[in-house]
Amino acid sequence: MAIFKGTDGDTYYIKSKKQKKTPMIFCHGGPGVNHFLLKPLLHQFKDRQIILFDQLGSGLSSSTTKDKWNIKTFVQQLKELVDHLELKEFILAGGSWGTTLALEYYLRTKDKRIRAIVFQSSMFSAKIWERDTRALIKKLPQKHQDAIFHCEKVGAFDAKVYQEATEAFNKKHVVRVPLEGPLVEKTFKHYNLELYNYMWGPTEFCPTGTLKNYDRVNQLSKIKVPTLFMCGEYDESTPKSNKMFSSKVKASEFKVLKSCSHISSIEKPKLYVKSIEDFLKRNAL
Repeated sequence: MAIFKGTDGDTYYIKSKKQKKTPMIFCHGGPGVNHFLLKPLLHQFKDRQIILFDQLGSGLSSSTTKDKWNIKTFVQQLKELVDHLELKEFILAGGSWGTTLALEYYLRTKDKRIRAIVFQSSMFSAKIWERDTRALIKKLPQKHQDAIFHCEKVGAFDAKVYQEATEAFNKKHVVRVPLEGPLVEKTFKHYNLELYNYMWGPTEFCPTGTLKNYDRVNQLSKIKVPTLFMCGEYDESTPKSNKMFSSKVKASEFKVLKSCSHISSIEKPKLYVKSIEDFLKRNAL
């Protein structure tokens, strides 16, 4: 683990040992989450260096003010990290909001060092995300549907019934296994909920923050490197939408992870790693 000083603050990062295969850098989700739930990847990928980092304002990286809570800041931070590590080539990976950051990094920097991209449970359009999650809400018990509808109408996001409905949604579509252990505790301890609310919203299915109008689907065709799109079978980032995203990229593959939802690296770690490594092997990476 180490820290480097960047333009907007200190970035915490951790990496496994250098290997012969192309290194891979992961962008965590959120915004406002951190690297802790991804930490097992450091030893799950046996023959590849894995690099994890905390985005500014999150985890163990520097706290930042709201004027820095934007895509430009996070892209610049990632660019400075890649330069600091002196990576000659790398695979860029992201999960959830991390796919948004990875896409923006690719589009804005045009970094020729990127050999491939892994998008897990993508968010490239807030409107598509909201449409999909609203459809999933309609499959919840009626009491939860009613709670979500009425509480959002009056802004009662802290209401017990709304929290219960959110938990019911999350257990089906965010993570389908118990979240427990030291890494989970550290995740929540260093989770920046204010940043999440500011950029996204009060829940996964209620985008009211600065990303609420985000849409870059029409830019996916600009990706010219091998790209893997994958998501869980029960993912809030639905298979239908991820398949559509994949269709926009010429050199892409699409995979659904069976019995998984959104945090597939925790639910089915072996399947998660194998899916990525098989894709990279097919592309001689």
